[in-house]
Amino acid sequence: MSARRIIAAVSVCFFVLALGGDAWAKKKRKDDEPANIDRINLGKVMLQDRHYDRALAQFEGVKLDDEKDPVDLAEYWFLVGISLNGLSNWKNAAEAFEKAKANGNLDPRSTLLQANAYLQLKDPAKALQALGTAPPEAKQLAEFYLLESRAHYDAGDKFEAFGALDRGYQAVPESDNIARKRVLLLVDLGLYQSAVDEAQIFFERDSARPEDYAALATALIEANQKERASLLLEQAALLYPENVDIRKRLGFAYYEQGRPLPAGDILYPLALIDGEHARSAAELYVKAKRYPRAVRMNAKVDEQAAKVKQRLIILLDQNHFEAATGLDRRIERLGLLEDENVVYALAYAHYRSGNFDRMENLLSLITDAALFRKAIELRRSAEECKQSIWKCD
Repeated sequence: MSARRIIAAVSVCFFVLALGGDAWAKKKRKDDEPANIDRINLGKVMLQDRHYDRALAQFEGVKLDDEKDPVDLAEYWFLVGISLNGLSNWKNAAEAFEKAKANGNLDPRSTLLQANAYLQLKDPAKALQALGTAPPEAKQLAEFYLLESRAHYDAGDKFEAFGALDRGYQAVPESDNIARKRVLLLVDLGLYQSAVDEAQIFFERDSARPEDYAALATALIEANQKERASLLLEQAALLYPENVDIRKRLGFAYYEQGRPLPAGDILYPLALIDGEHARSAAELYVKAKRYPRAVRMNAKVDEQAAKVKQRLIILLDQNHFEAATGLDRRIERLGLLEDENVVYALAYAHYRSGNFDRMENLLSLITDAALFRKAIELRRSAEECKQSIWKCD
């Protein structure tokens, strides 16, 4: 056989094999296509790792009408709902959970997640409707009462919201979240002393945290119950003396009551180790007219621009105008003349020191409308002062 015929025969063989191989590959791909049970199990694994989008892709590939590989529709729609819930696709998640329940799913999570989805969709009525279909097991869960309370609250009924929490408090007394929400809702209802009394019971739990004191104090301050907030934070400061947030909140509560001196004193230990707290303490001492303490705190401020700006305020508040003008070069060197409030304050110090030329140089930098009007008045006062020393103030 000639070489040409041999090559032709081999080519035909390869062509036939290729055709057969392609058909075999197509058959193999069809036979290897994941079964429903494989897709569902793989999707479950992905849900455990919180890969909600990948899990949903697996579930979407399931053939719901496959008679040879039937699907448990109650479980299937529940898993789809969890995937959509994880993707914040609230509308479709709610619909999936409804299908799960329609197919016999009795998992209490199905009802709770559906109710949450409706709350996310700003539909508290449907959330309450969903909770009304919950299996008995759901009412042993704190989440049931928290969702019910929020649904009533979002619907504008605070008393029913508290009623739901009260039922939850009886059904799941060990739930810290229900106890916390009850206390805060009492504040919202204006029952401040009841809130404080209930809080004291909760604070006896081992699970109580400094953040619980802070949350209640913040709610009381927002409700204009500043004295109650201060007393609560004083209690917390004794229990948690090293807690920085409690000290800061107590200082703020004192300040809100118009008590800058104790507010500064409560920040004093923090100011010794933190320049930012030193700055806040100095401001409070200025408001309290305790200038030596303000100067002491100002000295501990780390950031130079903030330190010099605050120093200028302290000197002006004491009418130490000559000392204030002594900061002129440092203020300019630190770039603080870009702040027109600083410019005006320094110009005023020069005015009171009789240096009208420097005052005018500084006032010429002002473009802000409100400060510009004040600059005009200051120039007028300077002219009157030049004419008569008795008109200088």
